[in-house]
Order: sequence, then C-alpha cells, then structure tokens
Amino acid sequence: MPLRWACAAVLGVMSAAAQESPGSITGTVVDAIPLFIPNATVTILSPVERAISADAAGNFNIAGLAPGTYKLRVQAPGFVSKGLEIAVESDREHRWYTLRWRLRHRGRV
Repeated sequence: MPLRWACAAVLGVMSAAAQESPGSITGTVVDAIPLFIPNATVTILSPVERAISADAAGNFNIAGLAPGTYKLRVQAPGFVSKGLEIAVESDREHRWYTLRWRLRHRGRV
C-alpha cells in the first residue's frame, strides 16, 4: 500500500510541473542616445536556441518559454552585442526596459 501512495505522489508532482504556464521576455532595444534599433536580433542561447528580430521600433517579445534561466544575446549591425541572463517564471512576463538593452556603437567608448 505505501508504494502505491509514493507512486501517486510522484505522478502528482510531475503532473503539476507539466501544467506550469509558459512565461515571456519582452523588451525594447535602443542605442545610447536613446534611439530605437530596428530589426535587432535577440537570441536565446540556452537552454534552447531561438532567435527573433525586433520590430521597427526596437520592440520584441519572446513568448511560450518554460520556466527556467535563459541566456540571451542582443545584437545589431554596427553595435557591440550584449548578453544577459534572465530567470523566467511560470505565467509571467519579464519586461526589460530600455536602459537594460542599450547597445553601444562599435568603435565608440
């Protein structure tokens, strides 16, 4: 009898974990002025690889992410790329505001 309860408890935990709602990462990519950087590439490097392009106003949204820690890279031609690590929680949008995504022009200090 105790073995059945142990199996049922483990299955219950696995079922609850599988039902977690996905989260998302949303942000805006700008330069130091700050002007929008249209079509910047935002790439998730791990735990899975996935890339999207920001829109004409530098906005992006990466939805449908399982809870966990994600390593990101933001890059655009003529700018130094920027990396960041973000913890995504279940059913929560992670908004990284303009200051977090400022890219520097290459060759400028």
